[in-house]
Amino acid sequence: MIRELFPDVFAVENEEGGSNVGIIVGKNSLLIVDSTLFPSKFQQILDFCATLTHKPLIGVFLTHYHPDHSFGVMGHAGIEKLTSEKTQKILENIPKEYLNDIKSRLGENGKELDRLEFRVLRRIEDGATVDLGMRKVRFMNLGGHTPDLTVAYVEDAGVLFASDLMVTTVHAEIVEDSDMNVWMKAIEQLSRLRIEYVVPGHGAVAEGKKTLNFTRDYLKLAACVIESLKNNKDMEYLDLPSEFQHLRFPELLVEGVVRKLR
Repeated sequence: MIRELFPDVFAVENEEGGSNVGIIVGKNSLLIVDSTLFPSKFQQILDFCATLTHKPLIGVFLTHYHPDHSFGVMGHAGIEKLTSEKTQKILENIPKEYLNDIKSRLGENGKELDRLEFRVLRRIEDGATVDLGMRKVRFMNLGGHTPDLTVAYVEDAGVLFASDLMVTTVHAEIVEDSDMNVWMKAIEQLSRLRIEYVVPGHGAVAEGKKTLNFTRDYLKLAACVIESLKNNKDMEYLDLPSEFQHLRFPELLVEGVVRKLR
């Protein structure tokens, strides 16, 4: 589903819980935020942009290294890829074993990842802006979900493309290199901005302040569960508070807690 959150600022929501994509159009050019897992799906985004405007695409900004956000554009050699320095280093040094494991788990669909190129990435510094013409996009490397996670903020529209930093309708993915303390500090930092809408990495677009508060409470719960289990406190089952019971894919929370106990 495609939603226009502000004139010429779009969110492409994946209704099945897959990764979302942002499209930001300025007076002179446009920028895409994230690119899904498959080059064929990203081509659909490009096709939509061609119907939307004839303005040139200056590039695709990748919020972090996870394949479901970054791999799609890697099958399109002629498009500039913009990343933080941390994301750049990870993507340019992806082990073949990591890529082969992903392809094997995708089965027949994994063949689409055979021709990906992880080079020629343009580095975007923390705090830098890209001017699209009468519209600027600011990038902030906040970490948390992963050390390289970087958000894209469209100040004039009050729209934050927050990637996997925010929780709206899908449980957070807590991975091996997630840092819960840094994650919560990032939420506090973002709370000082004017944010009308948050576009999460997965799930539905939601109102800014409400999403910040919701994510803060969610992370506190997750951190409490992890700490309790680390200290061998008795938690035979997790009675999820009612405000979180609507979230999809609860196995993500369980898997995340288990990762942090290893």
